[in-house]
Amino acid sequence: MLFRSLKLKPEDAAAKQKLAEANAALEKENALAKSAQAYEAAMKKGSDHLIAKAWNDAVISFTEALRLNPNDNKALTSKKEAEDQLAKQNARAENQAKYEKAMSEGDARIKQKQWREALLSYNNALAAKPQDTAANEKVKDIENKIKQIGRAHV
Repeated sequence: MLFRSLKLKPEDAAAKQKLAEANAALEKENALAKSAQAYEAAMKKGSDHLIAKAWNDAVISFTEALRLNPNDNKALTSKKEAEDQLAKQNARAENQAKYEKAMSEGDARIKQKQWREALLSYNNALAAKPQDTAANEKVKDIENKIKQIGRAHV
């Protein structure tokens, strides 16, 4: 209808204004639809990353979803879940690194017959992994060795 009016009266200011308003509304609607699609895609990617336990990627995807829809409770909750899991994963990796370092130090000190220092190292390994069988066995072995050395010096 607006196009026909403009064909008949190309200089009709009211018709031009209405056409501009209609075009702006259409562009806004298209932008909203694209934003909604991008939000849904980010949420799906985030959910897929959660299933795959790719916590960092999940955080990134949910952050993108929140950029598109800042107050979305599902995106907020999912991002928090991914962040919590990422923190746990990082803590496990840190504990594993501490454990491996302490076990290595203990092994090196045993070779040097530094029994008390080795015992300290293995106890540090147990602090990182309290139920570890290997570290517990090393502690028992060294405690026995220290007792034997003490008896030999009496």
